Amino acid sequence: MIKNILLCVLLIHKLSAQTFDPIQFKLFQPKWSHYSMANGLSKFIQGNYLSGHPILHNDYYYFLHNISDTSINQGYLIEKVNAKDGNLDWNYYKFFTKINTREFATGHKIIDDRYSVIIQKEIGSNPLLPGWWLSSYLSRKAINISDGTEISTITTDTNDVNNRRVIVPGIIFGINNNIFQSGDNYILLQQTASSYFSKFINKEGHVIDSFQKIVNTTFLNGGISTIINNEDSIYSISHTFDTSNGTKVAEINFYLFDYKLNMKSKLDLTQDLPKNQSNYVLKKRNSNCFQVISYPSEADISQSITVSTFNYNGNLLESFVLDRVSWNSFTTELDLNSHKSIIFLTKEEGGSSVLYFYKSDGKGVIKLVKKLVTENKDDLLLARNIYLSPKLDLLTNIVHISRKLQNNMIVPKWTYWALIDGADLELKTSINQISDSKLNYIYPNPICTGNNLFMSIPFGLPINYTVMDLNGRIITSNKEYYTSNGINISYLECGQYILNLFFNGKSICNIFQVTNK
Repeated sequence: MIKNILLCVLLIHKLSAQTFDPIQFKLFQPKWSHYSMANGLSKFIQGNYLSGHPILHNDYYYFLHNISDTSINQGYLIEKVNAKDGNLDWNYYKFFTKINTREFATGHKIIDDRYSVIIQKEIGSNPLLPGWWLSSYLSRKAINISDGTEISTITTDTNDVNNRRVIVPGIIFGINNNIFQSGDNYILLQQTASSYFSKFINKEGHVIDSFQKIVNTTFLNGGISTIINNEDSIYSISHTFDTSNGTKVAEINFYLFDYKLNMKSKLDLTQDLPKNQSNYVLKKRNSNCFQVISYPSEADISQSITVSTFNYNGNLLESFVLDRVSWNSFTTELDLNSHKSIIFLTKEEGGSSVLYFYKSDGKGVIKLVKKLVTENKDDLLLARNIYLSPKLDLLTNIVHISRKLQNNMIVPKWTYWALIDGADLELKTSINQISDSKLNYIYPNPICTGNNLFMSIPFGLPINYTVMDLNGRIITSNKEYYTSNGINISYLECGQYILNLFFNGKSICNIFQVTNK
């Protein structure tokens, strides 16, 4: 034990002699960038990974990370970051170094002026396997969103024999485990390829209700992938294999449940997805469609990845294949109001990490819109995720590793965020272009309060539109047929607004002014 402690001390001392250099790209600067780091920890023992979708609330992003790459050490990091400039407003973190004291954070949401997060407290781990722990008791922490101070922590009684032990989120022993908040209760969702289980747990840790849904009884081998909507919906796909005559895909189904596992929708996707892939992942969704990626090998290798987008009637809207891509350095995003895709991946070329951004046309054709090369060859970058903002900028999440430190016992993995202007990725028109072209699409501009807005498109055309303020907050969105009455904006106060217009396969962004004269 003493030997191990001395080794860790020497290692940390060695790492501290290293330097940390933020990412720089050749001939490119994002709108802003930010590193998610726990301030009280050395930059060289950071191992953060994102837990759940970032929350955008009142022009701030809330990021939740768990810290788990440092031997038995574990903890979590919560950050409030300004969505306009990337500046850190506050962070809150906990870090644990002893077995059976560690904590895991998940299921975050904002309730009024509180940031609420589920904290799973480790219990009963085997000291012979110090890096692994599965069982936990539930608790909940509330943090003031104004200053990051802790408001309260509600912990279940560990001496209560009826207190439900819960497995840490993730796929363990072929079971997908998720835990999230519902009012004062917790909901534990567990899934296999054949069955779904939902347990309602109160703040004392007692199971107060449970539900089960069996979805397949013929083929039990397979996998699942789930996206949980914090309101009232569970979006999931499951795939099963027929092993009786060689392993092959038997079924691939999409399911939409509520939390009591009442089935709202079931879609058979088998005929529209490639066969004999090792995994099928429900990657992204919006109000119109959902996206499934599939690939032949679980190994982190260069391979062909298929991206397929469906509507909620089960119709295949778009499909394309990306060659020589690693699933561990690849991600996608859907357009806010259509089934077009944005693709982000990283590759190694000429000893440097290269970032590729593509977009699809909605018909299976993809186009390279941006290629970024790092200035420093020591920077090893892995694409993790992307999120399209209401203003059509792209929030990009990257793992940053130093090549010089790759073979160390503790490999720092720095979490890097960059907000990239949507105009640089052809996701929107630049402000200058909007100013030059706005009269081609909408009129009158400026417009007096109480009047309707008109567009230079044929009457009777189906349109989708979103009206936002200049901070990117959505004021209204609608789907309708364009008529001679125009679009009703009588509810808008004086000021500048953004109209995102989608019609006939086109996406147009316009700024317009509302005045009182």
